[in-house]
Amino acid sequence: MSEPRPVGSVLRPKPRKILSKANLFQAWDASRDATSSPGSVGIDNQTAKQFASNLDANLDEIRKRLNNGSFGFSRLRPFFAQKHGSTKERVICIPTVRDRIVQRAIVNYLATSKILPIHNASSFGFIKGQGTSKAIEKAVELRSMYEWCVKADIESFFDQIPRPFLGSPAPRQLSLDQDKTSHS
Repeated sequence: MSEPRPVGSVLRPKPRKILSKANLFQAWDASRDATSSPGSVGIDNQTAKQFASNLDANLDEIRKRLNNGSFGFSRLRPFFAQKHGSTKERVICIPTVRDRIVQRAIVNYLATSKILPIHNASSFGFIKGQGTSKAIEKAVELRSMYEWCVKADIESFFDQIPRPFLGSPAPRQLSLDQDKTSHS
């Protein structure tokens, strides 16, 4: 299997704080993969246990590739799971262990950064000390304050975003006039 290639320009400034080996170790330690109940294998079929057996070298390789701009996220492994209480299935896309560590390092940086703090009164996922039980407590609190509640779910929302847009600059916006002429 060929190595994933980076999307977009490798000449962009690199966020050195995120890329340090210490932060990658911290991301590993905070991940589910470092526990006795690790995540599933990604497209590369490497288990968390296999990754951990050579942890120091694997994190060195990630850091080196992030620093020189050759890191790219791998394709996701699709897994179909039956929706609770339904006969319908939903697709769960599973990243590789390596990609999960990089994602966790980025989340750790964003969660502790003053540049783009992601903690607020309605954020419960991927934030230390938050989670399902805190989200339920907040929902019960709000239910006692308000008469109405709107639940929304945009079906397959993230599946509809072209992956290259997630790692590259925003696509060029068309004006309404340009849009009309391009479809005529």
